[in-house]
Amino acid sequence: MSGAPRVEAGTAKQGSLRIESHRHGSAGTLRLRGAVDVTATPELQSAFRSLADAGTTDLTVDLREVELIDSAALGTLVHMRRQLAYRGGALRLAGVPLDIRRLFAVTGLDRLFTLG
Repeated sequence: MSGAPRVEAGTAKQGSLRIESHRHGSAGTLRLRGAVDVTATPELQSAFRSLADAGTTDLTVDLREVELIDSAALGTLVHMRRQLAYRGGALRLAGVPLDIRRLFAVTGLDRLFTLG
């Protein structure tokens, strides 16, 4: 076995949410497309669990192509952040559309997450 870091990628689709996952060492990315709502949170949780179980401690969630996000999805993101913080890692949100930024501001979650 070489000393090169392991890189993995995968795609999952359920309903109107599409998730692409990538991992490079302890860093991972989840790229979300479509609607992130209560029907999609189990798939989001599963994608997160797969990365976390593989050793990901620093995760970027790319919301650039997210059309809708509901309270169940916000709760899932908070849970993911807590799990990573417990392991000494971090969760970052990237490509957050303006309307979703407003939702984070209204809920106060803009103080919990770094919105990029």
